[in-house]
Amino acid sequence: MKLSLTILWVFFCLTALSQKPGEVITFKKDNYQIDYPASWRLDTSKIMGTSFLLYVPEDEASVNFNENINLLIQDLTGQHMDLDRYKEITDDQLKTLGSDCTVIESAVKRSNNVSFYKTAYSVQQEAERLYALSVCFIQEDNAYLLTFTSLGNSFDKWKDIAEKTMMSFKLHR
Repeated sequence: MKLSLTILWVFFCLTALSQKPGEVITFKKDNYQIDYPASWRLDTSKIMGTSFLLYVPEDEASVNFNENINLLIQDLTGQHMDLDRYKEITDDQLKTLGSDCTVIESAVKRSNNVSFYKTAYSVQQEAERLYALSVCFIQEDNAYLLTFTSLGNSFDKWKDIAEKTMMSFKLHR
């Protein structure tokens, strides 16, 4: 029994040590895939209507908030929606959040022959300032909306990693 526990402990240690800081994991579904840091936790429980959530390492998350990236897939059937119209609607929705909402960026962009809509904004929620960075892709009457959410004091810490992760998202036909 003692030998079994020792072997198990060595296995866990070696597994933890084998994950290099820059190592990524690819999460694949039939119609999309995304690369994310091996230290982040994937949740596919579909909580809050998400297709998945990616959480920053728990020991590096803010107190009382776990920074994350989530994917929502919206059915746009019959809405004749393109990225420009999606941007218009989102901009109008952000205005309804009032003066506590600050839009940092809102633009339709193109990278690696793929068009997407990108928005970044912050909003005051009780005593905390929340930041959101979203990237939206539209394909075959579906909007694929990836959103990174963090508290204000940790946004700069995670922004580059979150953006790189979201930009690794690829749709399959």
